[in-house]
Formats: sequence, structure tokens, C-alpha cells
Amino acid sequence: MPKLLSHNQFHQGRVFNVAHDVIELESGLQIAIDVVYHNGGAAVLPLFDNGDVLLIQQYRHPANQVLTEIPAGRLEPGEDPQLAALRELEEETGWRAGKIKPVTQFYALPGYSTEVLYCFVATELTPGTKQLDHDEEIHTLRVPLTEAVAMVERGEIKDAKTMMTLLLVARNHKGLRTED
Repeated sequence: MPKLLSHNQFHQGRVFNVAHDVIELESGLQIAIDVVYHNGGAAVLPLFDNGDVLLIQQYRHPANQVLTEIPAGRLEPGEDPQLAALRELEEETGWRAGKIKPVTQFYALPGYSTEVLYCFVATELTPGTKQLDHDEEIHTLRVPLTEAVAMVERGEIKDAKTMMTLLLVARNHKGLRTED
């Protein structure tokens, strides 16, 4: 296993920290890398009984555009990803889930970030209470799952967690509707 030789945090932010790390590989080679330390995030695809999905649209400054995504949010230290996904679902869309199942988890940018995204699908949806954060302007978009997949294929959905979750859920959609 590589060995951490030094860790110099040079940025502490609200969402992530950044450090300059020096590691020694098993071969003895020493390399320096800047690492974004992030608690991770949870994302959820709301899937209605009729096969519709609920997406959100919000402006993302780094992309300089409104992106179509699934509801998501960052994890607090030690927070259960499933509970975070349920929280984000209701806060961002105003819907609650009777059932939630894991779809996938992945490193968002493993070349320089510790962020792991946990993706879920939520079913048995019932109305709840939308409670956006003070810095969020979110609009919802309800479309058939097949149309959401077509949006990915046409390049209209550009968010990786959303693309991956939609494609995986679409592949397994019939199984999701009949399983407990």
C-alpha cells in the first residue's frame, strides 16, 4: 500500500477541504498530489408507479448552465447515505418514498477527490413538504423513464450521477416494479 508522507491542508471550505499530499508508492517513488477531501453525497431517482421519474433543474455555476439532475446532496460526517437521499428527495421535490433501494455507488473524480456518490431509486412516492435551502432555486420535471433515458442519449442530461442512475434503473425497471 502507498504510504502518506505528508498532508498539508491549504483550504477549508463549507463543502470540501483541499490538501497537498505527498505519498510514497510501493516502488519507492514519491509523488505529490492535491486532493479534494469531500464527505460524499447521496442522490435519488424518484420513480412513480406509472413509470414516470421526477428530475430537478437548477443552475450550476461551475457549468454556467441549468442542469437536469436527480435530487442529491452532500453527506454530513458519519451520515447514512440512504437517510440523506430520503432527506434530499423531500427537501428538493416535496415527495416522500415508501421504499428506497441502492442502485450504485462510485467515486466521482478519483484522480483528485475522495468524494463517493451513493445513488438510490425511490418508489411508493407520496406528497411531502418541499423545503429548499436558502441558496437553492430548483424546478421539477416529471417525465416518463423512457423519455429521461432519451434525454441522456440526446445529450440533454449532462450530469454523471443522473446519467448513470437513469441508465441503470431503466435497465432493471421491470425488476424494480415486482420486487419487495
